[in-house]
Amino acid sequence: LWVQYNFYVALPAILLTMFLMRFYYDPDRELPSYPLGIMSPVDGVVESVDLIHDPFLERPCQRIRIKSDFLGVYHGRSPTEGKIVEYWPSLSTDKQEYTRENTRSVWWIQTDENDDVIIVVTSHFKFGSSHCFIHAGERVGQARRCGRFPTKSTIDLLIDEKSYIDAVEGQRVIAGVDRLATFNHEP
Repeated sequence: LWVQYNFYVALPAILLTMFLMRFYYDPDRELPSYPLGIMSPVDGVVESVDLIHDPFLERPCQRIRIKSDFLGVYHGRSPTEGKIVEYWPSLSTDKQEYTRENTRSVWWIQTDENDDVIIVVTSHFKFGSSHCFIHAGERVGQARRCGRFPTKSTIDLLIDEKSYIDAVEGQRVIAGVDRLATFNHEP
């Protein structure tokens, strides 16, 4: 378009191309290994850490809520090693504060030690969806790429209430690099 017409005619196409390049950007990272660690699944800021009732597994749990960066990396990483027990691309019924309208997907990962992590991806934008590249029953490694999150999404990690929390509100986290919590296996 720039060659055919002029720069101003080509500007929208250039901006769209730059946005798409940024959206699909996924840098290689040095991934640390933390046994029993729960890593950040997305680049963003920890919005809150609180105790709630897990509506998916019907248990008391700790919720770590992360607000993804607008210009961050949108490739999701597994917070822990284990098996994808279930993946729901959408909800069939509302569950507490998670509604069918704003919940993009729910992932249930179970470790070899039978620790459960629920990842709930929500977004108030009507466009964009969450994708899991790994099917239910398959294994995933800690901090490995396993999906894609929509633009400006909020990711909730629902973990056992006895886990040690390392994350603090307002903390900036990097997907696969920063540890948010550690499973507690003490009696």
